[in-house]
Amino acid sequence: MKRKTRAMPDLWLLIIVIALVAYGLVMVYSSSFVDAALTQGNHFFYFFQQAKWAGLATLAMGVAIYFPLKWIQKMSIPVYALGVVLLLALYIPGLGVEIKGATRWFNLGFTTFMPSEVVKIGMVMMLAHLFSKLKGQLRKIKDIVLCGLILLIPAGIILLQPDYGTMLILAGTAGVMLIIAGLPWIYTLFAAIVGGGGLAFLAFSEDYRRDRVMTFLNPWKDPSGDGYQVIQSLYAIVSGKLTGLGFGQSRQKYGYLPEAMSDFIFAIVVEELGIFGASVLIILYVLFLWRGFRIARNAKDTYGMFLAFGFTTMICLQSLVNMGVATSTIPATGITLPFISAGGTSLAISMVAVGLMLNVSRNITKVQTLAEGKGR
Repeated sequence: MKRKTRAMPDLWLLIIVIALVAYGLVMVYSSSFVDAALTQGNHFFYFFQQAKWAGLATLAMGVAIYFPLKWIQKMSIPVYALGVVLLLALYIPGLGVEIKGATRWFNLGFTTFMPSEVVKIGMVMMLAHLFSKLKGQLRKIKDIVLCGLILLIPAGIILLQPDYGTMLILAGTAGVMLIIAGLPWIYTLFAAIVGGGGLAFLAFSEDYRRDRVMTFLNPWKDPSGDGYQVIQSLYAIVSGKLTGLGFGQSRQKYGYLPEAMSDFIFAIVVEELGIFGASVLIILYVLFLWRGFRIARNAKDTYGMFLAFGFTTMICLQSLVNMGVATSTIPATGITLPFISAGGTSLAISMVAVGLMLNVSRNITKVQTLAEGKGR
């Protein structure tokens, strides 16, 4: 007879994520203890903050793993709508907090919160929900337009904050999901031309973004101004060589490299652990990509497949962009390195995304054929 059994969560993905979070905790401590000692009087301050968030994020991941997937699908529209409403609420006087010229955060007292992180989860859920209704067949113009609106509404609001980096992650993730959903090649080509032209226009439409592009092309033109952060990041990476200066021995974190424990933590990784240590981190992300796409390929339904594809793309694309900025292979933009950078909201949302991926893996249906009378 045939018997259906529910699989356990993907053990390999779970191990990979635990390894990434542990790696991140170690590097948050190493990159922050100087600043923590000077500003907080306790060199473990930021480490403890990140560890608390890691614990809460792990609990959230556990809930996401065992929450019924059919209920999660029903929550797709509300989660997406909540994310958009929270983005709009940033512009209500007294609610949004402006930091370094950008209004991206709510101040909750004990921490700050970025609603754009909720939108990243909500957009993937919303697109996966739509594609499941279409049976993964994206052909009609009205459905393509709807997909475009699902992306453009939050992307436009995020761009106004301004947050060009998060907008790019949203666009890249949606683009991959649309291609997997079978977007006809003529529309894919049109979207690539229009989207590429639009991104180029946006890159040069504001002085600060244009300056970032110019700095990317030649950071030494203004070494004490716009090029300072990129140059300091490159100094850190070059200093690391193959084996690094040693754990805790970074020189750039002594006030030279801004955002050393968040946006530019990868530079500290290379400086202290060298190319070998950075390679371990990159391998973990490659393994994450492999397991995520494997889960998507084996998913029992269309919703689960697109959910896994979307979150895998989102996390790996963000990792690629962050490391590209740190190594000056793409223009600077302020986004965190998933699981590694200091930042509670980013870590929590990434772990929830992983929990939903593990939920999809747990719901893969295995069919076993048992010969009557065997094993008795």
